[in-house]
Parts: sequence; structure tokens; C-alpha cells
Amino acid sequence: MSELIHEKIIDISQLRVQFKLFKDEIFFVPRHWHEHLELILVIEGIFSIYLNNKTISLKAGDTAVVNCRDIHATQSYEDSLCILLQIPQNILMQCIPDFSKIKFQEVYIAEESEMARQIQNCLLDMNKIFEEKALGYHILFSSLLYKLIYLLYLGHIESPVLMNAKDKQNFERIDTAMQYVQKHYSEQVTLKEVSSLLALNPDYFCRLFHEYTGQTFIEYINSVRLKHFYDDLCSTEDNITLLMEKNGFSNCKTFRNLFKSVYGCTPSTCRKQQQNSKKYKL
Repeated sequence: MSELIHEKIIDISQLRVQFKLFKDEIFFVPRHWHEHLELILVIEGIFSIYLNNKTISLKAGDTAVVNCRDIHATQSYEDSLCILLQIPQNILMQCIPDFSKIKFQEVYIAEESEMARQIQNCLLDMNKIFEEKALGYHILFSSLLYKLIYLLYLGHIESPVLMNAKDKQNFERIDTAMQYVQKHYSEQVTLKEVSSLLALNPDYFCRLFHEYTGQTFIEYINSVRLKHFYDDLCSTEDNITLLMEKNGFSNCKTFRNLFKSVYGCTPSTCRKQQQNSKKYKL
């Protein structure tokens, strides 16, 4: 399978994982997948994640677990502070010989279980060690990483239904469509051309895409365009109309309604907020 679409994660060499603390006034990542196991701990704010055909709202203290190759999307609606940890499959397979036959529990609510609190504390301790970077910090960090994997393993689900040949073929079809959109989002991508690329009937492709991603193909295209528009909006002074056209939007009303539904304001207001935020940090 081609690797143009799914998120490529560059691990921190000494730690062998991707780990970061991030804060953003509004955070939105369209549907995607990757080969790493991903954990997101919310420290402040409200965080929303789409995972396995359901949208889950997380608050401070809650942790989401995204299993390898699960299609997911993330969004925050207010200032949020989160820890992100992504663990490559090879580490998990070294620790858990039957890793390919299990799935981890997806959500841990801090106020509902001791296990959730242990996972939360483990990630917070890892963040403290990562930020301080004392001599030999990677050794202590790694010990907590293995403790975290142990805790996740205690809550795993035995013998999930594995993908059959048809499921694998359909997943590859969806992945090919997502790759195409990522490459051509700035153009006028049509349902007809993508379904032809996959040698599928357009109606069947629409149903298939919705089944695997939880949104229509058009909604996915616009979400990818919107993310690129937002990045350009915050990093350039270019005219908003030009940015719309650059990122594939042709209908002004549709674009403005979509932008407001995701970011809660108009593009010009959002740009001002981002500029003021940067000045404040300086």
C-alpha cells in the first residue's frame, strides 16, 4: 500500500516514541490513520475525538487511546492543553507477543476508575521528565513508558474480529481515496473521478466511504481543505478570498458556514485572535 496519505510519525530517537505537550486556541485534524498507537491526555479544556464511528467528548483528566490503523479525527472547541504520545508498533510487539490479536480500551475517564487515574499520572510524570531532561532522563522516561503499556494491556480486549480479505480491500480503497484528496484538495475533486479511480460505482463508493469514516466524501474533502486554509490563515497575511481559492473552495457561503461551525467565528476574527495570541506570548 502506498504511504502518501497516512500520517508519518518521526520518533524522538532516544525515546523511540513521539511525545509532546501542545496547546492551541482551536485545534482541528481531519480524519486520518497511522501505524502508531496514540494516546491523548486532556489536561485543560475540552477535546473531541471521532473514533470508530462515534464522537467522544473528553475533559480534563480523560485519556483517549487510538489503536493502530484506526481512522480518527480530533478537535478542541476552546483553549486546550493536552499530552500526545505515539508509540510505534515494534515496541508494542516486543512487549506483547500477541499484539496483533488485541485492541486496547479506547477511553479512560479519570473520575470513573483507578486505572484511568494511574494512566493519567503516568503520562503527567513522563511529561515532567521530558520537559526537565535531566541526565539519563530517557532511561526513566522509558521505564514509565513500559509501565504505561502494562496498564493498557491490563485493560485490553481479547481476540477482536480481525479484518477479512474484503475488509482489507475496502480499507485500501478508502485509503487510496484519502491519498488522492490529500494530493489534489486544491483542485475541483469530483466524486466521479475518484470512484472511477477505484473502479467503483459512485453510489457504492459513497456508502463505503461513509461506512468506514463516518462522513460523506464531500465532507472529507472540505475538512482537508479547511485544515489547509486554517494553516495558511494563521501563517500568512494573504487575502482570505485568495486563500479560499488556493485551497479548493469555490462556494463562499458554504465555506463560511463550514469555517464557523468548526472554529466558532469568521476567518477574519480567527486571524485577529491568532495574531493577538502570538503578541501575548511574545
